[in-house]
Amino acid sequence: KIVNQLLDRKMGKGRDRSRSAKRRKTLVKLAPPEGKESDASCRTPPGDTSARARPPPAHDPVHRRISSALLQAHRATAACAIGGCVACAYKICAFDVCLDRAFVSRVPNVRPEMCPRIRGRTGAARVDGPEGKRVPRRPPLGLRPPCAMLTVGDGDFSYSVAVARCLDRFGGRQASFLLATSYEPENTVRAVYDAGTTATGGTPLEELTKRGGGGNAARPSSRVDVEVAFGVDATDLEKTVPRRFRSGGTAGQGCSCCGGRYHRIDWNFPCTAVASGKDGQLGARDEDVRLVADFVAGTLDGGWLCLRSGELHLAHKTKPPYGAWDIAGTVEEASGGRLERRGATVLDRAVIPPYVPRKALDRKSFPSHDALVYSFGWRKGANVLRGEGVAEGPTIQADLVTDNSNAEVVVDYEHGDDHEILPVTDALLERIRRIHLQLPFSR
Repeated sequence: KIVNQLLDRKMGKGRDRSRSAKRRKTLVKLAPPEGKESDASCRTPPGDTSARARPPPAHDPVHRRISSALLQAHRATAACAIGGCVACAYKICAFDVCLDRAFVSRVPNVRPEMCPRIRGRTGAARVDGPEGKRVPRRPPLGLRPPCAMLTVGDGDFSYSVAVARCLDRFGGRQASFLLATSYEPENTVRAVYDAGTTATGGTPLEELTKRGGGGNAARPSSRVDVEVAFGVDATDLEKTVPRRFRSGGTAGQGCSCCGGRYHRIDWNFPCTAVASGKDGQLGARDEDVRLVADFVAGTLDGGWLCLRSGELHLAHKTKPPYGAWDIAGTVEEASGGRLERRGATVLDRAVIPPYVPRKALDRKSFPSHDALVYSFGWRKGANVLRGEGVAEGPTIQADLVTDNSNAEVVVDYEHGDDHEILPVTDALLERIRRIHLQLPFSR
């Protein structure tokens, strides 16, 4: 009817309509036969008006977020994605990074605050599963307290607060030690980041200050001792870290096997010191890669890492152009083959509150749904301790099933407490994709 009206308007109501009839026959010839759609991935099957009845669009199975079988995710993240959370689905599957255009067009990404675990959080920070239904027995981030940890480049100290809370909550009789550091001086940190508050009512720096030094005297039950240092250069720890916190120092509670070194050193989103909010630019890629290489070489050569079970953890984005950094290759090359990648865990802010990734010298946050936390440990047989090789297992991989490619491995992501960090299998990726394509709100 609409075609007839348009053609009548164009040809004129009083004119001969033979040309209109001829035009309509041409349109009918160009239309696909009944029951055969020209684009089955974005059309509703004939006779069915329900959007949920549409078949899932096909995609290239080689579009994987990471090519190796070393991708992991927290149990809470996987269960939330399976339960219908779009934000967590993108964290694990990274459909935009994998160029799954069919999925992205029908299920667009949402802000991380839309995750039910973040929206429903009230009061003190929780480290639990979707809707608070499950309290994990093991800490997130692969932490194994008691341990000695060093965080570098933590601008507003929100990540260090998350680590301190986990070590305190899941610690044992022996207290852990955390040295939280920032590249900026104290007055700059307070001027830029003091506007933010945590669930306890204070800033992250204030919470760390209460936990450290005399603060723990009022909290005798605390399972973590926290110290804060400013002006620490990750590429020159030997000169910028206060002497009492260096390897073998008396202030820290480091490992006992090799002279008080740190079991773990974490650096999230490393970048060069630049003007406010201008970090991570494409033109600074080479300089940022050299920064990571200098950090790794200086950490190993300076003797900052425990020679038995020490690990380095680096968080970074995977979307272009950040994926071109090749974090794994840079670290392994800078270490001279002494370190090897142990895994890459999906970064989920919901399991480590109150952490918020922020830009350099700016309170503004940035999207991190595509971020992974790469973990590196001593290469087996590296003979790093008294010629005996690695005597203890890694802290994050000791109890994980890592054969992601084995189709016979069945992982229960929604129940059980044996593991907190689980492998991301091909079956999980396909399951999450299928679930979200069948939801009523998918386009």
